[in-house]
Amino acid sequence: MKKLKALLLILCVPSLAYAEGQSKLVDLLTKQDIALETSPEHLISGTHKIVLSAGPWPDEKVASFKQKYHTTPLALPLTSLAQPNDQPQGILTAKKSHIYMLYVNASDAPSKEQLTESLRALIGDDFQTQLNDSGYTLTSPYYQRMWRVQLGLEAPRFSGGSY
Repeated sequence: MKKLKALLLILCVPSLAYAEGQSKLVDLLTKQDIALETSPEHLISGTHKIVLSAGPWPDEKVASFKQKYHTTPLALPLTSLAQPNDQPQGILTAKKSHIYMLYVNASDAPSKEQLTESLRALIGDDFQTQLNDSGYTLTSPYYQRMWRVQLGLEAPRFSGGSY
């Protein structure tokens, strides 16, 4: 019984830290005038244009979005909680588990420009410093370039590429 309790504690502590980290991240993003939610249903239903997700969406959520909007949502890796063994300057890498991602409905052309400006600020130096100061990793240069390509701010390096 003691072993079971210890195992449950080991499994729950990272989850609690992750949930607390998501709450802090929502606060940081709200201060940037980013209106967002954390449930995929808000993006699928159209009540919000941006959703913060603790990792990639399940395939069925992406399929529901695609069925309604005839396109997939933009999936933009943002950050993760910094760990003691992170790389210098806490840079977010593709190997990192528990990556916080922003899912964006950019299917509505008039609001895409407004969304692009809001999201561009998140890969800027000021917000990246705020992330780092708050215990999160920086968005890697690779992901920053991917954001700029997906938001239409830069052309991809290769025809049809995502970065």
